[in-house]
Amino acid sequence: MQSVFSFNNYKDYLKYRVSEEFKKRGLISEMAKAANCQRSYLSQVITREVQLTPDQAFGLTLFWNFDDNETGYFLLLVDLDRAASIQLKNRIKGELKTILKKQTNLKERLKTPSLDTLEMQQVYYSSWLWMTIHIIISIPNYQTEDKIATHLGIKKEKVLKFLKQLRKFNLVNYQDGKWYHSGGNIHLNRESPLNSINHNNWRQQAVLKSQTQNQNNIHYTSVFSLTLKDYEELQQMIFKFINESRNVISKSKEEILACFTCDFFKV
Repeated sequence: MQSVFSFNNYKDYLKYRVSEEFKKRGLISEMAKAANCQRSYLSQVITREVQLTPDQAFGLTLFWNFDDNETGYFLLLVDLDRAASIQLKNRIKGELKTILKKQTNLKERLKTPSLDTLEMQQVYYSSWLWMTIHIIISIPNYQTEDKIATHLGIKKEKVLKFLKQLRKFNLVNYQDGKWYHSGGNIHLNRESPLNSINHNNWRQQAVLKSQTQNQNNIHYTSVFSLTLKDYEELQQMIFKFINESRNVISKSKEEILACFTCDFFKV
């Protein structure tokens, strides 16, 4: 499904929501009820110069179960179409650009904290092992140095060294012979110079895993040409998948350790 952020005109989005992809008997009537207007009026909004009111637009965002960012964006699109002066239109366009920029900033979207100091970040993102050991102890079967060392194929002494440092960072706890995850997630700011190091660490691991030819792993690379509009649509689909995947992960019981890497960029 296309995201509302892929559209720069709210009527185009309305046409999309009543298109074949969403074909459902009585859909326009349900939307009209949500917007608190007549079905015939909503049809005129879609096909003619009639405009939604802000209240009607808000009713539709509730019907579509939009989040705050999606709601704000759609309401601004309605305001843009209703605006008469060039100055107001330009102001609204600026607000729309700000929302779209935030949509491409994962830290803003995910609202996750970062490590407190640059020194902590430099240590944590220097090797894939820091994050791996930090996360793997959230799995009950891997809460001792021996189990972690065996699973990762490294020395127990090295594992212990990592764990002790992670405890200093308040990222793990030790009790009754077991190590425990302190809870919470960490996200590295996209402007950080350590971002490329972190990505590179895990891309290297992905390359190594691809060489094992494990049928349970997924490794996919594709280079293609497409329109700018479709590129932006795919971008929003990926962001939506990331958000939805985090909702699944947050509710999932800890059993195995997995890594998801995603690369999508203009060449």
